[in-house]
Amino acid sequence: MRLPAKRVSNGLPFLLAAMAVLAAGPRADIVSVINGFSVTYPGNKFGEAVVQGVPQDYVKLPPANEYYLDYQVWFESDWQWVKGGKLPGLVGGSHTSGCKDIVADGWSARFMWHDGGGGHFYYYHQNRVNDCGDVRNFANGLAFKKSAWNRITEHVVVNAPGQANGSAQAWLNGAKVTDMTGIKWRGSVAATVAMVDQVSLQTFYGGSTSDWSPTSTTHSRFSAFVVRTDLPDFSKPFEAPAVLNGGTLENGRDPSALRPGQRLAVTFLGNGLVPVLPNGAMGSRMTLSDVQGRLAGGLAWDGSRWQWSGGAEGGGLRGSLRPGILVARYEARTLP
Repeated sequence: MRLPAKRVSNGLPFLLAAMAVLAAGPRADIVSVINGFSVTYPGNKFGEAVVQGVPQDYVKLPPANEYYLDYQVWFESDWQWVKGGKLPGLVGGSHTSGCKDIVADGWSARFMWHDGGGGHFYYYHQNRVNDCGDVRNFANGLAFKKSAWNRITEHVVVNAPGQANGSAQAWLNGAKVTDMTGIKWRGSVAATVAMVDQVSLQTFYGGSTSDWSPTSTTHSRFSAFVVRTDLPDFSKPFEAPAVLNGGTLENGRDPSALRPGQRLAVTFLGNGLVPVLPNGAMGSRMTLSDVQGRLAGGLAWDGSRWQWSGGAEGGGLRGSLRPGILVARYEARTLP
């Protein structure tokens, strides 16, 4: 079941935000950074979600035998757990999901929330028992929480073709909740087929019947998605290099300075947004507007990062903005 995403203009780059920290230079352990986004789940419906800021349902990765995926999800205060729903994760090949038949060239390793906030590791593999995917409950009764960041970290090692020697581990807020070996992710295919080669960004309530539906509209938001070659250090806060897809920043590098008057599309994830950009100068400023052109406020350079309080300063919208897309305009100012 594919995610009906609200598309955003490809002509504007997206600023990766949500407490991002600018990397000083290329990071050997960081393979890819995918923008965060916010999601609206319509009431009395399942299998649907309206997404603001998502680039696409599946994001391709350089194929590899293993990767770590690290991200955070915030379930807003209006959230309803109901019976459960799907969350992003690593996939390979034809990314089998949606109760489809077992195929040698496809697998998926995603997550689910279920009633009461409990968590599942949710996976499609060659030896699955259930037509609609197998689940493994999070260990030690660990569960998701509302109105808080839930950090999900996943490690998948693909099997040698046709052999049951793959593995998967997962962590919730740094505590291991899944540890499985002997998985046959892919069948007898070529060694370069159905490797760990994509991230699925799909999220929705479901299930296949109406009792999976929330009774009213709910919301969530996702931080950056960081694909890595090693396990992150859980003693440190979640962080991701700032990135402008196709723009000034890429994977934490800074090939060029922002130009005066340059306009950028910014993914607003809620109060406390801290975009990070290079080459700021004390006195420089960014003004923010919503997509209708209404002033939302400004970002000030504090000597190390651009900061904005989420609309609480200046601008007619104040704190009334929902997560979504804003437009930023850079204003270079020279101190006397």
